Amino acid sequence: MAKLQLEPWNTVVLSGIGCSSRLPGYVETFGFNGVHGRALTLAMGVKVARPELNVIAVGGDGDGIAIGGNHFLHAARRNLDVAYFLMDNEIYGLTKGQAAPTTPAGDKTKSTFWGNPEPSGRSLRACDLVRRDVGRPRVLGRPEDADRADDAGDGAPRVRVPECPVAVA
Repeated sequence: MAKLQLEPWNTVVLSGIGCSSRLPGYVETFGFNGVHGRALTLAMGVKVARPELNVIAVGGDGDGIAIGGNHFLHAARRNLDVAYFLMDNEIYGLTKGQAAPTTPAGDKTKSTFWGNPEPSGRSLRACDLVRRDVGRPRVLGRPEDADRADDAGDGAPRVRVPECPVAVA
C-alpha cells in the first residue's frame, strides 16, 4: 500500500474469518472483520456506498473459494474497483487443520486422517473462471501492464487478474 501511495484515511481493508482475518488490524487504514466468506460482499457494499475509497478485501482459500465462492464470481461479474487478495494455505488454519478446498488430494489433515479423498480445488483455476464469467473485460496478467490497458479509451470494463498458477492435481 505504501508503494502504491494509498492514503490511509482513504483506504479500507475488509476480511472474513480465517487466516486473513487479522490483516485489517495490522495496517493503518480503516478496517473491518466480517463473517466467514463475506469479505467480498462487504467490499462491494463499501465501494457502492463510498466509491471514492480504495477498497481492499482479503480472504483465505476457505473464505474465498468455499463458503465465499459464489461471492467471488459475482464480485468479478460486478467488476467494481476493488482489490481482492486470496491467501491460499491449503488448509483451514483457524480450525487447526481441517481440509480446505485447495488441500491437495491425499494430504493427511486432522479431518482427513487417511488422506484427503477429494481432488484439490486448485484445479478450478479461479482466475480462469473469472475470465470466462465476466464477459469481455480487458484481463491483465501483470501489474505493470495496467497503465497501457487503461489508455484504450473504449470504456470497456477492466478486470486485473494475475496469471493463473499451474493447476495442482
